[in-house]
Amino acid sequence: MYMLLKPDFYIPRPTMSLVLSRLTEEEISELAIIMAKRVIDIGFLLRGQFTLSSFLNILENWS
Repeated sequence: MYMLLKPDFYIPRPTMSLVLSRLTEEEISELAIIMAKRVIDIGFLLRGQFTLSSFLNILENWS
């Protein structure tokens, strides 16, 4: 499985796990906030809104 960083750039899960294991809990929290904001931005872009329903619809269509 891969983690999405940009629409055209993926990092293998083992590599991402190694990177995360070297970060502090505070750094991981900061990274999680940045990534969550990107998910919300993608939801707005794809559906014009970001609700639980639109998020679940995006997940359903991508899987």
